Amino acid sequence: MIRRLALLTALLCLAGWTVTGVAAQQGAPGGSGGIETVHVRDRVWMLVTPDGNLALQVGSEGALLVDTGRAGTSDAVLAAIRRITSKPLRYIINTSAGPMQVGNNAELGALRGGVTGGRGPTPAIIAQEGVLTRLGSPDANGGKGYPSTGWPTDAYAGTQRTIRYNGEAIDIIHVPHAYSDADSLVYFRGSDVVVAGEIYSTVRFALVDRARGGTVTGVLAGLNRILDITVPDVVVESFAEGGTLVIPASGRLSDEDDVTEYRDMVSIVRDRLADLAGKRLTLDQAKAARPLIDYEARYGTPAWTPTMFLEALYAEFAGGVK
Repeated sequence: MIRRLALLTALLCLAGWTVTGVAAQQGAPGGSGGIETVHVRDRVWMLVTPDGNLALQVGSEGALLVDTGRAGTSDAVLAAIRRITSKPLRYIINTSAGPMQVGNNAELGALRGGVTGGRGPTPAIIAQEGVLTRLGSPDANGGKGYPSTGWPTDAYAGTQRTIRYNGEAIDIIHVPHAYSDADSLVYFRGSDVVVAGEIYSTVRFALVDRARGGTVTGVLAGLNRILDITVPDVVVESFAEGGTLVIPASGRLSDEDDVTEYRDMVSIVRDRLADLAGKRLTLDQAKAARPLIDYEARYGTPAWTPTMFLEALYAEFAGGVK
């Protein structure tokens, strides 16, 4: 990636273009409270928290936040937003019901007048209807329930919801049965930026929450949907660089080629596990075969180890094999 970015930069400079986006994020403005702010393009920013990435769109009408961060970090998230804009927070979009996506919904969803109280509407919370089902369940939040101030106020059904905010069309696209059964991609059309949610990361294997309807088949469909949207600036040595930018759940800002590499990894691993399951190997036998060996160092993390990933995927293909 570094070699390709250097080649891309040289080619663009020779053409008289300004390099932005993926190459420009180095040296981006920092922050406090453990959250870094990275200007992605035009109206869109990436908030890099210790637990993962959020996205922020700002403009004359106010601010729109994609995902709210892990519970207990709302003050730091608000501080990061205020370093970028003093406009009120009018919209929240949840890309799923995962802990990084809805953790601060209750605190941020209860805001009036945008920041600390006063007059004005509370932010509207948009999400796929499955997120509302999850948060509205009495079993949510470890059986403690979830405050109604954090529930989606605008739950959409079907394949897509589109809104216009700050002069920009925003597509909220449902991806069935990926990380869960209630995932959404968010595409800022004017800024040409996609927020991938838990479907894509540059630093870990794909998350699959089978208990909530997640499948590796759906993850691949979601990655391919991102690739349907992205358009590169240039193609060099068969690499599609620049163009549409993608904010992952965790890790660095990406472009089409990064997502393609990740999609290919998931596809290769899926095929390997399907082959092992077709041979009627048990889970322990599949683990012994080390089907992730060439990806373990790059994508394995303490919170989502290669073993956890393999177990989640293998169950999808193994059927009655124990």
